[in-house]
Amino acid sequence: MEHYKNKRKIIILNAAPAMDLPNEIYEGVHTIHVNEGEAAMLTDIPEDEIEANLPEVAEFFRRRGVKNIVVTMGSKGVYWRDYNRNDGRIPAHKCEVIDTTAAGDTFAAGYAVWLALYGPDNIETACEFANLAAALSVQKIGAQASMPFLSEVEEISGRVEIPGEEAVTREYESGSMEEKIATARREQKARDSWGRTTRPRCRD
Repeated sequence: MEHYKNKRKIIILNAAPAMDLPNEIYEGVHTIHVNEGEAAMLTDIPEDEIEANLPEVAEFFRRRGVKNIVVTMGSKGVYWRDYNRNDGRIPAHKCEVIDTTAAGDTFAAGYAVWLALYGPDNIETACEFANLAAALSVQKIGAQASMPFLSEVEEISGRVEIPGEEAVTREYESGSMEEKIATARREQKARDSWGRTTRPRCRD
């Protein structure tokens, strides 16, 4: 990890399987992704108290140098906190659950894909995208076989049913994943265009 920290690469620490980690591993990590069991192991907060103490969990990692914190909680959704100390909860998608084997790995992969495609700053939207990918994975049997392709997540992004209170549903409808993907693509295209026009040319 030190090699990639020195090269200023984005490091996502998926703390699975649960085990004690040295404090020095956290410094410079862009995102730590844990489930409730892993969060309990690392913070010494009892697992059945993690949901009630999510800000404390996030603060534990922030004090050790982690910029962004993501806690996945299965049917209870996802908690996120970014480097500006903004935080929030994202509800789990309502769907028929067949096999949860790959849910955590699919979330981690979806999160990384979003950062790779659209940049490392919008943690909330990255979690929403990853949450949707994980919801697709639990509707199939198997591990690798259940992981959706990027095109599948993008295709269904405008047609998902969000559980929870009416206010939460309205919020998602006013800024759907489909719209956020389109916006992210426009922003990335603008950044690429800017880079092509401002990047110095090599001499002949």
